[in-house]
Amino acid sequence: MRRELALGSALALLLWAAPASAAAPEPSRAVVRRHTAVLKVTRTSIHWRRVRHARYYEVVLWRAHGRVADVWTSRHLLTVRAIRRALRPKELDPGRYLWFAYPGFGSRSAHRYGRVSAKGILDLQG
Repeated sequence: MRRELALGSALALLLWAAPASAAAPEPSRAVVRRHTAVLKVTRTSIHWRRVRHARYYEVVLWRAHGRVADVWTSRHLLTVRAIRRALRPKELDPGRYLWFAYPGFGSRSAHRYGRVSAKGILDLQG
């Protein structure tokens, strides 16, 4: 018999062995699997779905547990060339970056952002 229980963000899967007697079944083995999103790895551009009424997007780049850059755009995609151009004279080193896109509403000075619209991994080659 299998039972699946949702516990917060984790998905718990409990397996019971068939009882030899009429006693209550005891778990023979418990396996807990985390529900993780698979992030898409891209090399040339990043893109996400448009968010209704969003006037702009803030794209945040992270590397090695540190926030590396923030880039704002009115489009729903960014190429590596556009990211590098926006960050000049600062350079992006080759490697893997996590990216997150937040929709912005109203003027940029209002700082009204929605939930993360998309996320992924940007793999920059040397």
